[in-house]
Amino acid sequence: MERVFLRIGSAETDEQLQNAISKFLPPVLLKLSSQQDGVRKKVMELLLHISKRVKSRPTVQLPVEALLNLYKHPDTFVTNFSIIYIKLGYPRMPIEKQAELVPAVLDALDGKPQAHQDSLLMLLMPVLGDVVVPSDPAKRASFFGFSEKPALAHGTSSGLSQSSNPPSPPPTNAPPGMSEYSFKRVTGENLLSPEDLRKTKLGIVKFVSSGIFPEKDILIHLVVAVADTRFGIAYAADIELKKIVRDRPLLPGSPPSTAQKPSSSSSTSSLKQSDPWVLPIPSALPPSPNKPELRTAPANTRIRLRLLPYICCARGSGLIFPDCICIVFDSLYGPNTNARLKNMALQFVLLIILGSNVAQLCTVGSILMSGLLKLIAMEDAKIKALAYGAVGKLGARLPHLVNKDLALLLSLFEALDMETPELKFAVKDSLLNMMEAFKEMKNGVERCMLEAYLASLAESAFEPMARVVAVKYTASIFPPDYPPSRYILLLATGDSNEVISQDARLALYGSKIGRNYREMWSSLEKDLHVEDVSDSEDGDSENMPNFFAMIKCVTGQAEARLRTKPHGQPSTNANAPLPFPSAVFSEILVYVRMCYLNRLKIPISRTVAYHPKKIVPRLCDFLEGLLAGVAAWNKQFGTKTECPLEKYLNLIQQFLSFRPELGALCCLLDLVGSLPEQFAAKLSSNMKWLKPIIVSTSEEMREIASMIYGLVVAHGQDDSNFEETMSCLLRQVSKKNLEAQHGYILAICYCLERRLWLKKSRENPLDLNSGLLVSKATFKKGVKAIVPFLENSQSLLVSAACTAIGELGRCAPLPVPDDGSSSSEKKEPNPSAGNQPQLSKVEIVNKLGAVLKNPKISN
Repeated sequence: MERVFLRIGSAETDEQLQNAISKFLPPVLLKLSSQQDGVRKKVMELLLHISKRVKSRPTVQLPVEALLNLYKHPDTFVTNFSIIYIKLGYPRMPIEKQAELVPAVLDALDGKPQAHQDSLLMLLMPVLGDVVVPSDPAKRASFFGFSEKPALAHGTSSGLSQSSNPPSPPPTNAPPGMSEYSFKRVTGENLLSPEDLRKTKLGIVKFVSSGIFPEKDILIHLVVAVADTRFGIAYAADIELKKIVRDRPLLPGSPPSTAQKPSSSSSTSSLKQSDPWVLPIPSALPPSPNKPELRTAPANTRIRLRLLPYICCARGSGLIFPDCICIVFDSLYGPNTNARLKNMALQFVLLIILGSNVAQLCTVGSILMSGLLKLIAMEDAKIKALAYGAVGKLGARLPHLVNKDLALLLSLFEALDMETPELKFAVKDSLLNMMEAFKEMKNGVERCMLEAYLASLAESAFEPMARVVAVKYTASIFPPDYPPSRYILLLATGDSNEVISQDARLALYGSKIGRNYREMWSSLEKDLHVEDVSDSEDGDSENMPNFFAMIKCVTGQAEARLRTKPHGQPSTNANAPLPFPSAVFSEILVYVRMCYLNRLKIPISRTVAYHPKKIVPRLCDFLEGLLAGVAAWNKQFGTKTECPLEKYLNLIQQFLSFRPELGALCCLLDLVGSLPEQFAAKLSSNMKWLKPIIVSTSEEMREIASMIYGLVVAHGQDDSNFEETMSCLLRQVSKKNLEAQHGYILAICYCLERRLWLKKSRENPLDLNSGLLVSKATFKKGVKAIVPFLENSQSLLVSAACTAIGELGRCAPLPVPDDGSSSSEKKEPNPSAGNQPQLSKVEIVNKLGAVLKNPKISN
C-alpha cells in the first residue's frame, strides 16, 4: 500500500495520474475487504488522496468497467466505494463509451439497494438516447437481460417514467403527478438545466421506443411525454404512441384460459392491431401508500388531457369503482380542469354508464345523476349537450332514477322550450334514451299524471320537438291495446307538422296505414275469402284496443272537451260544436272502426273504403252480438246503459254534419249497411246533413252517400214518406249539374233496390201490383228516369245508369214490356212523350249493348 501510495503521489501529469489510477484503484478497493484494520486505514487514506486529486482534474479518466465488475463484490465496503468512483468516472467518459456501458451499468444494478439504483439510473438518463439497441429481436431481448430480471426491468421502467415527468424549467418542489420521494429520486443532488432536461427526455422517449420493453409497459411513459410543453418531446412521443396504440382496445385482466386468442391465419400486422391491452385486475393493483412523501400529487391538466382518452378505453372490470367516479368528479369540478377535460370526462361517464354492470352502477348512480344535473345548470352549451346525453343513458340503465317521480322528466320537457336550438336536439335525445325506463312504471297517480301530461304536450305544446317526443313516449311506454294512449296518438295525427302526424299514424296503424282506396278494394276483392275472416289466426287483435274500451274512452273525452269548450270548433249548426279538430275527429272515427274490424281479423288497412260483400254477414253477426250483449246487461242489472254502437253512430253523425268525409261515410256505411233496421230509423228523422253529400264533388263520396241514403229511406220511412222522397228525387235528377245528376241516379237506384229487397223478404212470390212498400208506378218512374242516361254523352252518368239498371234488375223484373209490340202498355196515352217509342226491355238491352260497344267509355 505504501508503494501504491508513492506511485500515485509521484504522478506529475494527468496522464501519469490516469495510468496509475487505472492500474491500482480496483486492487486498492478490494483491500477494503481486508480483516486488518491497518490495511483498511491505509486504503482510506489513499482513496481520500485519489479523490482530491481526481476532482481537481476533470480530464482524468477512471477505470469504470473494472469498477462495475468490482461493484458486484459481495462486501459492502467495496460496493459502497465502488459506486462513488463509478459516479465520478462515468460522466467523464466520451458519450459513445457511456452509451456502450449502459447495459453493463444496468446489469450491475440487479439486487442492489434502491438508493444505489436511483443514483446510477439518473447517471444513465442523459445518454439513453445514444444507446445503439440491436435491431434483431432475439439479440434485443438479451441485450439488457430484462426478461431474466423482472425486478430490474420494473425498477428501470419506473425510473424512466418518473424522469419523463418534471416540467421545464425544473421546479424546486414536487410538481403535479409526482410524490416528494419520486421528485428527489429523479432530480438527485443537482437540478438539470432546461436544455439538459429536454435532451434527457428526448433520450428517454427514444430509449423506451426501441423495443427493449413490452409495449404495454411504456404506454404511461409516452402519454406523459406527449403532454410535455416542449414540442420536440411531445411530437416524438406522439409518433411512437400512435404506432403502438392504434386499433388496440384496453381490456380488463382475465385468466389465460379465457383470454381471446387471435386467429392463426392472421398476419403479424393484423395480430398487432387486434391484440388488446390487458390491464391488471383491481386486486393486482398496489395499495395506496401511507407515508405522505410517497403519495403522488394529482397530475396537471396537460397530462390529464392526454391520459383520459386511454382511460376511456377501459372495459368491463377495467372500470374500477370508486376510482373511476373520483376521476370523473375531479375532472368535472376539480381545480385543475378546463372545457376539454370536462368534455373527455363526460365521455368517460358514458363509458361507465354503458360498460359497467348494473350492480356496480347502482351504488354510484344517484351521485352521478346529481353531478350531471348540476353540470347542466351551470356549464356552457357543449358541456351541457354531453351532460344531457349522459342523463338519458343513465336513466335507461337505472330506470328507478327517473321513473320514481316525474320531476326530472318534466324539467327536460321544459328544457325543450328554453334551450337553444342546438341544445334542443341533445335534450330530445336524452328524453328518447330514457324512454324505456317509464315502461316499468306501475299503475297509479304518477302514471295517470304522465298520461295527462303527454296528452297536453301532444296536442298543444308550442315546441315541435316536445310534441315529437310526446308521441314517441306514448307509442313506446304504453301497450298498443291501451285506449288512453291510442287517444293521445289520435290527437297527434292532427298536428300541423307532417312528421309528427305521420309518426302518430305509424304508431297507431303500423303496416296498416294502407294505400289508396281503390287499390286496396281491388286487392281485397281478389284475395279475401269468407273463410279467411272466420278461421284466421294471424290477426293482430292484441295490438288494438277493445272496441268497448276505446269508444268509452273517446266519448268520455269528447263529453269532457265539450263541457270545457277550449277546443270546440263550430259546425254549420252554431249550437253543435265539435269536441275535436276535424282532422283528429275523422281519424278517431276511422280508428274506432278498425278496432272492431281488427277484432274480426279482417285484414284491411286504414284507407280501405269498402268491405267485400262476402264478409258483411260476419260483420252483421258481430254488431248484433254487441247490441244483444248490452241489452242483456241492462235487463240483468236494470240499467239503461247506452250501446257503444249508438255512441259511435252519434259521433259519426256529429262529424258528418260539420264536414263530409269519405272515411267517416265508410264508418257510417258499416253500421247502417249491416244493421239497417236498428239504425236507419235514428237517421231518417233528420237527413238534411246527408242530402248535400249526395251531390258532393267527390265521386266516391257520392257513391257511398247514395248507398246510405237508400238504406235510411228504405228502412226508416213509411210508404207515404217513401213515395214523397222518391218524387223529390225524380224531380231533382233532371237538373243539368253533372255531380247532382250522378248522385240522384244512384240515390234513386239504392232507394228502390233496398225497398224491393224488403218487399221480396215479405212477399212470396213478389207482387209489384200489391202497392206494399213500393208501388209499381214509382218503380216504373224510377226506371224511366234512369234509362235515358244510358245514351248520355257523360261517361260518369252512363256508368251510374248501368249500375242502377243492374241493381234494380237483380231485385225484381223491370216494370216495362219485353218488347214494343207485345204489351198493352204501348197503347197507353203518354202526352209528354209525343211520338217517342214505348220503353221496353229489348230497348234497354240494346242501349246497354251500345254502351259496351262505345270506345269512349272505358269503365
